[in-house]
Amino acid sequence: MLWVLVFVGIALLGLVGLVAYVVWLWHKVQDLLSEVDHLGRQAEEILSLLDEITPLPAGGPVGRPGEVPDPYGERVPSGQADLEFEPDFAGFSARHATHRY
Repeated sequence: MLWVLVFVGIALLGLVGLVAYVVWLWHKVQDLLSEVDHLGRQAEEILSLLDEITPLPAGGPVGRPGEVPDPYGERVPSGQADLEFEPDFAGFSARHATHRY
């Protein structure tokens, strides 16, 4: 008769474990659904912000053909480069590069 009580006890522990697992799984599903809802709201916000963006004119940047606007305000003809440019390396020399501070 003792073995029946042992099996009933094991069954009850298994049932308690199963209920605890179902509750844990339900919380995880609720968290997942909450994140999906949040993602949907963010997607709606992004789409509404994208609707507010005005497209560029079809002709591209204003200027003469063959010219590319310079980000610094000057117009530079495309295909040309400033070959006279020399970078300013003030304060950098071989002595400074190998010196340990």
